[in-house]
Amino acid sequence: MSHKPPRLLGLNLSTNQFTGIVPKDIGGLKSLVSRDLSGNKFWGTIPGSIAHLYSSAHLNLSCNNLSGPIPTGNQLQTLNDPSMYPDNPYLHGDPLRKKCTGTDEKQKGSEDDGDQDEEDDRHEMWFYLVVMLRFAARFWRVLGILLVKRSWRHALFSRIEDIYDWVCVAIALRIAKLKKK
Repeated sequence: MSHKPPRLLGLNLSTNQFTGIVPKDIGGLKSLVSRDLSGNKFWGTIPGSIAHLYSSAHLNLSCNNLSGPIPTGNQLQTLNDPSMYPDNPYLHGDPLRKKCTGTDEKQKGSEDDGDQDEEDDRHEMWFYLVVMLRFAARFWRVLGILLVKRSWRHALFSRIEDIYDWVCVAIALRIAKLKKK
């Protein structure tokens, strides 16, 4: 009775903040059915060895900084889902809408970068607007309660006076100690 050694079927390295290039020999892991390298900081091109796999059913390279053409070959032709590659701004080729066409692609890429910058500016503006609105709402909620509830207002100002008195006494004692020395 022959015993087969265990094989690694899935490799999930997502959201680990790995940096550098994707190892060129990752395609050598032929038993892998699933590879997820998303959410890291990989850069450079996708190794051509990935294209020569026959058993891949899932591949996710999204949310990195990969560039260049997507390799073509055996199994990658069947994995034609564009959701495997988003947030890799300089990646092009099938199945993405960005085609590899030389200088036209560079010009199109710079236009896309401008659109992306405008979108980022809009997101940033909305972020700050929401933060300011939340601050204003909470500020007026507290101020409104203090204006309406007399007992809370008196309790707050009484507490502030107690703290002020404590700080003044602590400073006076410290000064008195320093003068004695």
